[in-house]
Amino acid sequence: MTYAIYSAGSNRGNSLPGLDRWSRAKENPVERQLHGATFFSSIFAVKMEVYRIMQSINHHVNVESVRNAAHGKWREILPAICNVGSLVLDEKHHPCPRCGGKDRFRAIDVEVGALFCNKCYNEKNGDGFAAVMWLTGCTFPNAVDAVADHLGLIRRNGQNPHRTVNVVEAVARLKRMPIDALRRYGARIAKRNGNDVCRVPMYGADRNVCGNFDMATTGDLRKGMIVRGEKSGLFVPNDWKPNQDDTVYITEGVKDAAALLDQGYATIGICGRQINANLAGLFADLNVVIVPDLDKDGQSGAETTASYLFGVAASVCIARLSGKMKKKGGDGVREILARPDGEKLLKESLQQARLWEPNSEKKGGHGSRGITERYEQFPVDTLPKTIREFVTAAAKAIGCDVSYLVLPVLSVLAAAIGNTHRLQLKRSWNEPAIIWTAIIGESGTMKSPALDLAVSPVKHRQSRALLRYRDDMQEYEVRQAVYDRDLNHWRRSKKGGDPPQKPEEPIAERFWCDDQTVEALAPLLQNQPRGLLMAKDELAGWWNSFDQYRSGKGGDSARWIEMFGGRAMQTDRKTGPKLIYVPRAAISIAGGIQPGILRRCLTQTHRESGLAARVLMAYPPRRPKRWTDNDVPVHVADAYGSVVDRLYSLSMATDADGEDVPTQILMAAEAQREMIDFVNRHGEEQLAMYGDLSSAWSKLEGYAPRLALVIHLTRWASGEAIDRNTVDVQSVQSAITMVRWFSQETRRIYSMLDESETEGEYRRLVEWIENKGGSVTAREVQQGHRRYRTAEEADTALCELQEAGIGHWEPTPRGQRGQPTRRFVLSTVYGNAKIPEKDIVNVDVDGVDGEENSDESWGYV
Repeated sequence: MTYAIYSAGSNRGNSLPGLDRWSRAKENPVERQLHGATFFSSIFAVKMEVYRIMQSINHHVNVESVRNAAHGKWREILPAICNVGSLVLDEKHHPCPRCGGKDRFRAIDVEVGALFCNKCYNEKNGDGFAAVMWLTGCTFPNAVDAVADHLGLIRRNGQNPHRTVNVVEAVARLKRMPIDALRRYGARIAKRNGNDVCRVPMYGADRNVCGNFDMATTGDLRKGMIVRGEKSGLFVPNDWKPNQDDTVYITEGVKDAAALLDQGYATIGICGRQINANLAGLFADLNVVIVPDLDKDGQSGAETTASYLFGVAASVCIARLSGKMKKKGGDGVREILARPDGEKLLKESLQQARLWEPNSEKKGGHGSRGITERYEQFPVDTLPKTIREFVTAAAKAIGCDVSYLVLPVLSVLAAAIGNTHRLQLKRSWNEPAIIWTAIIGESGTMKSPALDLAVSPVKHRQSRALLRYRDDMQEYEVRQAVYDRDLNHWRRSKKGGDPPQKPEEPIAERFWCDDQTVEALAPLLQNQPRGLLMAKDELAGWWNSFDQYRSGKGGDSARWIEMFGGRAMQTDRKTGPKLIYVPRAAISIAGGIQPGILRRCLTQTHRESGLAARVLMAYPPRRPKRWTDNDVPVHVADAYGSVVDRLYSLSMATDADGEDVPTQILMAAEAQREMIDFVNRHGEEQLAMYGDLSSAWSKLEGYAPRLALVIHLTRWASGEAIDRNTVDVQSVQSAITMVRWFSQETRRIYSMLDESETEGEYRRLVEWIENKGGSVTAREVQQGHRRYRTAEEADTALCELQEAGIGHWEPTPRGQRGQPTRRFVLSTVYGNAKIPEKDIVNVDVDGVDGEENSDESWGYV
C-alpha cells in the first residue's frame, strides 16, 4: 500500500508543525530524549527546510484537517494504533503503558488525546499526535499518517480517498455485524502473513490490551484467531465508561457483542465461552447479564462465568435466548436478530434473565447442613475501660456492629507492642503480640470508616515521623555537602591525617504500611525491629499478592506463616542489598473483605496450610442504614490515642551481646492455672473436629496467650495499677472469653462460606426478620422483598422456617377486614436448625431497604 507524503503547511505560513517542539529539544536534553532526535546546530535548519520542501511536493492532506477530524475520537484512535487500553483513558490514575508505574499514568483530556505520566512522559501541551509518538516511538509525520489512515483520510498515489470495501467492512458484512458497532470495539486493518485482516484488540485484567483477534473472509480466519503469542481477553467498546450499578451484557465473541451493542446494550465480548477468574474484577459493582449461545457448551460457560462474577458484580443473571437448545452450534444473538421478530424476541429474553446464585451441590458441597448459628455480640466487657469506651462510641457514631471496631483495634494494639514483649508460657513456648484480623461485610456496611477510625492513631503517629524525617533529610543534605567539600580538601591536602567522617543518612521511622508483598516488606522490617502494622481496606489484595513475582511457584504463603510467629526472615534480592535478614519479622494485619471475595480467596491451599486459620474474623448480619447524630467524643478518641502512644513507648531489652531482644514476661500462678485449664478443654474440642475447623481451633489456642499479653499491657497503658511484667488472672480470663467468641464466630463463618443456595436464602431471611424486631407477617415479607411475588409464597417460606424449628406462628387479635391474624416469631435460640433442601423463591434480603451507600458515607447506619 503506497501512501502520499503529507504537507506540513499550517496557519503560520510554511513552518513545519512540531518544529518549535523539536527546536526546544535541541536545547533541552529531556525533550531530546523524548523525541529521539540528534541535533547539530550547524545543519539543523537546513535539514528542516529540505524536509519542508519534500513535504510540499505532494500537498494532499493538511495536518490541521487531520487534527480536526480526530478531535473527540482519540478514545477510539489511541487503542487502535497504539495498543493502549481504552479502559485506561477515563482520566483516572492507572499503570503506565510504557514504564509500568503503578498509578502514575492518566489521560488529561481525551477529547484532544492529551496523556500524562509523571515519570516518562510529561508533555504538558501534548495532543494525540504527541501521544502516538510517545507510545509508538514514531516521528511526527508517521503519527499523522497513522491517524489519517485510521480515519479514512489517507490519499494513495494522488487519488481521491478510497471508498472501496476494505477487509473490516467485508468481515462485518460476512458475519452480519454492524460496521459502526464493530469499529467501536477498535476494529482496524492489519497485516497477517502479508494479507489484510480485520484486527480487534482484547483487554486484560489491567485494562490494557493483552492481545489481538484477527478475522478475514476466507481461509482459517473466517472464524477468527488470536495473534500467535498473545493472550485472550475481553472485547470492550472504546466508549464504555461503566458506573456503579450499571448493567453490562456479556456474549460469546466480538460478533454477537457487536450485534447486541448495535441494539443499544452495553456489551462485552468474551474470547471463548467463559471468562477467567482474573477478569472478574473488571465487573465489580456492575449488574451483569450473561447471554450465551443456545448450546450445552455455551450454557456451561455461562455458569462458570457467573461463578467467577458472584460476589464481585452487584448481581449476575443468565439470559436464555428464544429457540431450541442444541448440543453444538446453537443460535446466538445474530441468529435471533435475523428472525422476522428478532428484536422483540431478544428484548424479551434479556428482560426475563434469571438471577444466578451458587449451588453448593453443583460445586461439590455437602448438602443441607442447616441454618447457621445466631450471631452473638462481641463481649466488649472483656476490653480495658478506655478501649471499651472508644469502640462503643465509634460503633454508635458510624452505625456499625461493634466488632468492626474491636478487631482492627486489637491489631493496632498488638502492632504498638510489637517485638518489645512476649508472653512466656514455658521455656519452649512463648507467644508474640502479633494479631491478624479481618472484618467481613458487603459493600456499604461501613467497614472502611471503622477501619479508618481504629488505625487513625497509628497514621497520625506516622505523619509526625515523616515530618521529622523530612527535617532530618534537609540537615543530612547540608552535612553531606560539607562532608564532600572536606573530603575534596583532604584528598588535595598533603598533610595527611584522618579523612572527614561521613554523615549517616537518616532512616524514616515506619509504623504502618499497605504494601503486602514480602519483597517490599523485608527492607522495612529490617529498619523497624519492633515490627509494623499492615492496614488494608481490601484484604483481597493481600491474599492475591502471594507469589506475585514468582509465577505462583514461590513460597510467600509459607513466609507469611513464619511472620505470624515472629520468626526470622531472610530475603535474597537481585537489586540493592543482596541479602536482607530480619531476626524477628513481626507484622500485625487489619483489613476488610467482602464475603464473595473471601470465598474465592480462601482456597483449599490456604485452608490446608493453616494461613486462613491464623486470621480472626467477624461477619455480623447487615442492618438497615439510619441517620445518627452520634459522634465520638474528643476526650474518648484522645484517650484511645494516648493508650496507643504509651504502648509505642515500650522498648526492647538488650541481651549479653548488646542485641535488641523482646522482654519475656510471665503469668501469675492463678493466671497460669486458668490458661492450663483452657488449653486442656480446647484440645478436647479440637479432637472431635476435622479439616478446616480443626486447623482453626489449633490457632485459636495460641491466640489466648497473645490476647492476654495485649490486654494486660493495654491495661497498663490505660493507667491501671498492675505489674507490667506479670500477666494476671483478669487478663487471661478476658482473653479466654474473647477466644470463645472467636471460636463460635469462626464456626459460623466457615458454615456460611460452605452453605448451599437454599441455606443462604433462609439465613438472610432470618437475619432480615431479626432486624425487623424478630416477628413479621407474611404480608410484610412479601412487601419487603422484591422476589416474593405473593403473600402465599412468603407464607410458604415462613412455614419452612417453622418446620426447621427456627420460629413459630402466633395468633394475633382479629382486626379490621384484611388484617393478618397471625405473626411469625423467631425462636430465642435456633442453633443449627435443619431446613429442607428444595427449590424456593429467591429473596434479595440484602437490598430491600433501598440503595446502598458507599463505605465513605458513614453518617448513615
